[in-house]
Amino acid sequence: MADGQQSAHLGCFNKDDCTGHMCGPNGQCVDHDSPTGNHDDDYHCDCNSGFEEEIVDGKKTCGNIPDCPEGACDPGTCEDLVNDYKCHCPQGYYEDANPEQNLDHACLPEPCGHPPAVDHATTPGANTDHFFNSDPVEYTCNTGYSLDGAASGGTDFSIRCQADGSYTQHSVFHPVQCGKAPHVDHAQFDANTDFVFPQTIPYSCDTGYTTDGVAGGTATFDGECEAGGDIANVLSCEPVACPDVPDQANAQYSAGMSMVYPEQLDVTCMAGHALHVDQHGSTSYTIHCTDAGQLSFTDESGCQAINCGDLPTVQNADVAGGTHFGEEATVTCHTGHSIDATADSTSAHYTIACQADGSYTTQHACVPISCGVAPTVDYTTNSGSEQEKVYEDEVTYTLTAGYSLDGTTAGQTTFSITCQADGTYTQVGAPLPVTCGAPPDLTHSSVTGSEFWFTERAPYTCTEGYSLDATASGDASFHLDCEADGSYSGPTGCQAIVCGAVTQPDHTNQVDDSDGAKLTDLHFPQTAVFDCIPGYSKDGTLGSTLITITVSCQSDGTLLYPATCSNMDDCISYENGCDQDGRCVDNDVGTGVHENDFQCQCDSGFEESLRLV
Repeated sequence: MADGQQSAHLGCFNKDDCTGHMCGPNGQCVDHDSPTGNHDDDYHCDCNSGFEEEIVDGKKTCGNIPDCPEGACDPGTCEDLVNDYKCHCPQGYYEDANPEQNLDHACLPEPCGHPPAVDHATTPGANTDHFFNSDPVEYTCNTGYSLDGAASGGTDFSIRCQADGSYTQHSVFHPVQCGKAPHVDHAQFDANTDFVFPQTIPYSCDTGYTTDGVAGGTATFDGECEAGGDIANVLSCEPVACPDVPDQANAQYSAGMSMVYPEQLDVTCMAGHALHVDQHGSTSYTIHCTDAGQLSFTDESGCQAINCGDLPTVQNADVAGGTHFGEEATVTCHTGHSIDATADSTSAHYTIACQADGSYTTQHACVPISCGVAPTVDYTTNSGSEQEKVYEDEVTYTLTAGYSLDGTTAGQTTFSITCQADGTYTQVGAPLPVTCGAPPDLTHSSVTGSEFWFTERAPYTCTEGYSLDATASGDASFHLDCEADGSYSGPTGCQAIVCGAVTQPDHTNQVDDSDGAKLTDLHFPQTAVFDCIPGYSKDGTLGSTLITITVSCQSDGTLLYPATCSNMDDCISYENGCDQDGRCVDNDVGTGVHENDFQCQCDSGFEESLRLV
């Protein structure tokens, strides 16, 4: 102040952080006594019961505490109240406390109580309470019942607990229908009624019939309508059986047949039989099966065989055996005879029998056995050609020229065979070709083989350089024929191949060959000898001794000229001195005189001259 004194002041006060923050209608704002300077930390909300502090849009306020427990009102919805909640339940549910889950409020399903009992059906939940939210109650019909009475019809259904606490309407089960009784032959029964499970149908068999076909057996039974819609235990009424029919000798009938009432069996005597041996017309009777299961015969007589009389006579055969029907007699042909002229053993005998008409079966005459046409033997002719021969006939064979039975020119040339009882001929002879012996040795040829026989040919081969006609293209092989008289015929040998005239080689003169002859025409293996004239040799070398040429006739008919004579080169001699101032030129035609067989071609300024050595 002006007087130098400080005026009095009130000091610093705690800011009221509740200003503008009332915490809402459900509580009060409380400012802290000891502020921190941070506004949000310097006050709090004192909330009413059922409310708690919460921050909304950055400001503290009192919000309602959630009171709905999780899932408390399922399947409905929960409404939150202050310090409480309320359930809004759907149809089929009501609100009430659920002590088991410790809930004050819950949506509970409407109860329907025990499911109702249904005739001819069962359910596993019969003594259990069911509710609106329970699974359907399943019913299964009893055996022999279905929803529509058909064996294949439905056999189960279900009901549900409804929202109003009642069950849905249940179905009704009907007994399975089996229909009308099945027909049974030879029985009395109700054929008009439709039967249902579990009814029975009485049956009664007619006279002469039982359920097992035995006389005096059961004749009544009851059919049963089963749960599956079938009628079971329906038997058949079988005719009463009679004993087996005893064997009826010599008769035709259904042997082994078991007769039943009221069957009968007709019996007829077999062919060749009758009720009396001499009365062939009476041949049949009947056997009946009675309702008492006994056999009854119209005639007790049996069937007997008839007699055909004396055995017949057969040509060339013996006959022996029985004469009554059913008996046989054997016909045996004499040796060398049969019924078909064959040697088959089954054709040498046969049987005949007494027939139903009192005659014997057909007899066949025994005839001589055939050996057929005499066999053809190579290289022969015979007296029975093309003619069939029979038992004991003989055939003679004559051998053709060039053959005998021992292969020699003096050997036997005929033989005979005979037809035997077994249908074969005796052994035939074996013609052998006549031998010509060893083939002869022929000039300039060789033979393959040491002996040949008639019709064979001895093969010869000419020595190389020889042929049959002395030509290179001529045959180099030939044959000698072995003739019927044992001799050989054919060529006498091979001739040397001709090569023809010899041409004298150039620059040669012919000289005597090794035989002292000068041949101008050659044949294999001849030669012609030639010497080169002076100044010539086979190698053209000065002073060479190779001057002889031998021309030879070859095995293929050609002449071989092995070499030619060439002019000797005289320039290679040390005696010529042309090379110092020129060059040596050998003359084209030699004379044999050295100094005359070459010349010098001298360089310019030089001329050829003879130098003495």
